[in-house]
Amino acid sequence: MESAGGEPLVNQMWTPQKLKDGSATHYGMGWGIGEYRGSRSVQHSGSRPGVGTLLWLWPKRECAVVLLANLGEAQLQALAHRLAIAPARTDHPRRV
Repeated sequence: MESAGGEPLVNQMWTPQKLKDGSATHYGMGWGIGEYRGSRSVQHSGSRPGVGTLLWLWPKRECAVVLLANLGEAQLQALAHRLAIAPARTDHPRRV
């Protein structure tokens, strides 16, 4: 992955933080970290009154769901799950 801080910074942001007692969390530096359908995933969301956003990435699958809503009550997490389980199209050109 190419980014401004390079792969070491991305890895640091996507590493689960630990509590004082040593137990792991599901939270990195601003990113929720987990696994969904057998693939590691990271996500970041945000909101303001009347607006919601969600970025959900599967780095190894090179897949992302990006949702922007101008409806404060939008259930972005549920919608992202529905999109994530949709069958992948096979009729588009494959990036090499």
